[in-house]
Amino acid sequence: MQLPIKTRILQYAIEKDAEFTAADAYNDLKDEYPGERFFNLRTVEQYVDSFLGVSFLDATRTEFDDAGSLLIYCKVTDYGKSRQKYID
Repeated sequence: MQLPIKTRILQYAIEKDAEFTAADAYNDLKDEYPGERFFNLRTVEQYVDSFLGVSFLDATRTEFDDAGSLLIYCKVTDYGKSRQKYID
C-alpha cells in the first residue's frame, strides 16, 4: 500500500536522517507516484514548510541556487522521528 504523499515525505526525512531540500525529496520520491497529478514540487515544498512549522523538521541552512531561488536545507528533528510509530 502506498503512503499518502505528506506521510511519505516525513518517512523520507526520517530514513534519510541528513540534510535535504524539498527538491531533493521531490526528485527522490517522484518515481513512487507516477501519474499522480498532486505530486509536484510545489506540493512537496508546501508539505516540507508545514513540517518545519510544527517542528518535525528543522531548517539547517539556507542559500540561493544558480537561478536565484532560495533553498532551505532541513533535517528531521527528534520530535519528527518520534512520529515514526504512526507511520509503521
